[in-house]
Amino acid sequence: MGIRGVPKITPRRRAPAAGPQRSNIGTDQPRLMHLARRVDWRFLLPSPDLGRVGVDENADAELVEACASVASSIDLATPAADPAAFDVVVLSNPTKEDLEDAASLVRPGGWIYAETWGLLARPFRFTDALSPRAALMILRSLGFERAEAHWHWPDFQQCTEMIPLTNPAVVRYSLGRHRSGLRARFGSVAVRFLLILGVLDRVVTHASVKGRLPESANLDDLRN
Repeated sequence: MGIRGVPKITPRRRAPAAGPQRSNIGTDQPRLMHLARRVDWRFLLPSPDLGRVGVDENADAELVEACASVASSIDLATPAADPAAFDVVVLSNPTKEDLEDAASLVRPGGWIYAETWGLLARPFRFTDALSPRAALMILRSLGFERAEAHWHWPDFQQCTEMIPLTNPAVVRYSLGRHRSGLRARFGSVAVRFLLILGVLDRVVTHASVKGRLPESANLDDLRN
């Protein structure tokens, strides 16, 4: 089935399959620029060329369209997809099971990228979604390397900064930049307090985690 208003993406094992789909956004330059910003996170990877991308059914329409605009192909990432089918698997508010399923769909050397919404911004249906810290722990337990979490400021759609949540010094530095006014200063103090408590990743409204499956990964272990 399609994903909330974007061109239909057919799972690889569902017949009849028309093959991977590409987004058709024509020459709308403002739209192209907006979609490019929506996938600025690809520059956190060694190569911004995403290659074959799998997206889960929770991904919002704009994220799917943005991925399609820069990927060589895009398809649904479901447990029924072929093992090691994708260079990048993109998830939205994943659970532990979602990460485990996605791990078997990434080729060795490929990446998982997952977006998470903080407790105050998360839709109710995602109450079981992982915090960035919990997602990082699971990725590492699955053997993923270079696992990192980033805070997308101010949100995914209008992101101007991607702040590494695993580096408190960088978080504190970022809080001191471009923050003026009483409300902003109050928010900065609150975030610093949450950082001291070690719970900042649970409440930031928009964060992402990523990790790379090593070239030497044993795919049979990931499927068991």
